[in-house]
Amino acid sequence: EFQSHGLRAVAINANTLSAARLRGEDLWLTAREGVSMLCLSPEQLISKGFADLLEHKPFWNRFRALGVDEIHLLYLWGMRFRLVFQQIEFVRSQCPPWIITMGLSATVAKGRVMDHVCKFLGYRPGKFHVIRRSNARYDVQLIIRELENGLGGLKFPQLNWVFDEDKKSLIFCPTIALEFRVKVFLWRKASARGNIARVYRIVLHPSGLSIIITEVICACHECRRNICHNFGCGSTCIV
Repeated sequence: EFQSHGLRAVAINANTLSAARLRGEDLWLTAREGVSMLCLSPEQLISKGFADLLEHKPFWNRFRALGVDEIHLLYLWGMRFRLVFQQIEFVRSQCPPWIITMGLSATVAKGRVMDHVCKFLGYRPGKFHVIRRSNARYDVQLIIRELENGLGGLKFPQLNWVFDEDKKSLIFCPTIALEFRVKVFLWRKASARGNIARVYRIVLHPSGLSIIITEVICACHECRRNICHNFGCGSTCIV
């Protein structure tokens, strides 16, 4: 995507460093010249490679802007979950004094989170600009259904429609315990219908918010092939 705009970009994280090392390439040396965009994971901000890069005079002179994507994670994760996020606060002191610092997010609203992010990045009132764009998603359809069973049980028949969908489904659960019971219900229900249920769990928040990603595949080869294709194409239901 960067290349389509005439920009050469290099991503440096644990995975890309390992892959480059296997092919005999040093990404930190690659980043010194001829690179317009450098994308770093937070862990790299305290690495020797990044410190050496800032010591490289030609790179230092070309350094113009520092951008932090998903800036709301500084508040949600930086305090307790991924403490390495806090390094973003200190990296500015290592950068040239002329750089522009930008924070990007689609979910930060006015209030406590916004105040924390501004304080974290050193933004003072009246000394920075806020550019807001609409984050409306007109391709999202909201359907509200009333649950007929309590969340404390083991059966969730209101989720039976998931098995008739040819889309991947994301089911949000407020606790890991509820997520486990929903996951067991989906497994058992899919097995009884002769389907194969692939269920994955992702914990997104230190408070315990979980996401269940389900892929229900018919046992026959033709249906499995078609549904796997739809799963890969990005058709999604969110519950």
